[in-house]
Amino acid sequence: MSASGSERTDEQIDEQVRAYEAKLAPKTGISKQRLVVTLMVIGALAWLALPWKDELQFHFSNQEVVDLGDAIGVMERLPDRPNAYVRMQGILSNKAATVSGLRPGSLRMGPVQVRRLLGASIFVEFDQDTFLDRYQMFTQVDVQGRLQDFGPDSELAPAYHYFKERLNLKFPPNAKLLIVDERPGEMWRYPVALAFCFALIGFSILSLFRTARRQPGPIEEDALEV
Repeated sequence: MSASGSERTDEQIDEQVRAYEAKLAPKTGISKQRLVVTLMVIGALAWLALPWKDELQFHFSNQEVVDLGDAIGVMERLPDRPNAYVRMQGILSNKAATVSGLRPGSLRMGPVQVRRLLGASIFVEFDQDTFLDRYQMFTQVDVQGRLQDFGPDSELAPAYHYFKERLNLKFPPNAKLLIVDERPGEMWRYPVALAFCFALIGFSILSLFRTARRQPGPIEEDALEV
């Protein structure tokens, strides 16, 4: 190097090299597209799992079955708690509604059939393939399971509208649906499915940060002139 006034010291060169390397260092950022996809995955899984709330609460409720006896007059003896575990006896009516495919709000596949118990505003939902031979019209049955509301905003609203509009059945405001064969502590498909959803959400969030875009900073042509 010459001894001119523009000559740079080693310290100045080292400082300029460090500045140059800092500009080359990639900057961390989250891709907007990746963020949108992750939020969509989380939203879809939440939308899928939210209807399982009643099943999950019932599964972990540790309830004992409440024997309500004969269906006639049973409306006055119904438990106050939602999702009660009950047992009752009665005669099935001749009017039925069938829901095929995935049963709304659950992880059970249809077809499920719904019939009314004579003398009560209680409707019985059962797996058609499993119970059809035993649960025929005008058959005396002894059923137990989870009790929930049955109306236009319920999970089985399609069956409700079929009874009301196609079969001209008059519904009382306090109609109930007894879902046969659902028992506390025996519905493990729901906590397992929920755990799977949480695992997918965790994996999506982790992937979002692991695949964050890293972009190099701008490079100036005279950044390292010596």
